[in-house]
Amino acid sequence: MNRSILLTSMVALATVALAAKHDFATTDADTDGKVSPKEYATLVQMRFAKSGKVGYEKAAEKQFKKKDTNADGVLSEEEFSIKPRKK
Repeated sequence: MNRSILLTSMVALATVALAAKHDFATTDADTDGKVSPKEYATLVQMRFAKSGKVGYEKAAEKQFKKKDTNADGVLSEEEFSIKPRKK
């Protein structure tokens, strides 16, 4: 693989990882190291408002359940970073 392509790929991955960490830290309002359903719903509400969508509650609940892979009722940083699959 070309070195410049490899370097570009590495920079892109690092950027995505930093963005995910920032999003997690911003969403974890009480700074307990976990994202609660309420904190996650607030994030989804803000994203829906920016795009003019309505009905964020149902979407937040559905997304949260998909991300909470260990079903403990909160999202770890790893779970939070899971991107939902498009159907």
